[in-house]
Amino acid sequence: DASVGGKGESLYSIKSGIELASALMRCHETIEAERLLTKLLRMSDRVFGLDHDLSLRAHRELHKCQIRKVQIAGVDNGTSVFAVIKLKEDEETCLVCAASTVMMHSQQPGVPLNAKTVSVKDLILQPGNPVVC
Repeated sequence: DASVGGKGESLYSIKSGIELASALMRCHETIEAERLLTKLLRMSDRVFGLDHDLSLRAHRELHKCQIRKVQIAGVDNGTSVFAVIKLKEDEETCLVCAASTVMMHSQQPGVPLNAKTVSVKDLILQPGNPVVC
């Protein structure tokens, strides 16, 4: 039923919210998109259930939003896009892998086999990455 839930919790409003979040991501407003998708995902899970198409779509979009895309100086002339998997304890190196690998294997735990360690200094952040100063 499209009108299940309370105010703002209809199928239409959640679907529209996901579309808005996707537009925010295309405009590199990832923090705003992530906040909106987190709220929509909780709402969709509560109103429609974890296995509902909208909940699954919100989860996929949130995952896309949380990928921190970078290029690596000196690798493929800066044309390959990588995803930061985690910052190492020394905070000077991090694990990265091909961004496409992160998208394809988002449900699998652990570090992808093609992950490699690189210096944080060699990372070139892509538009939309949140930066903490």
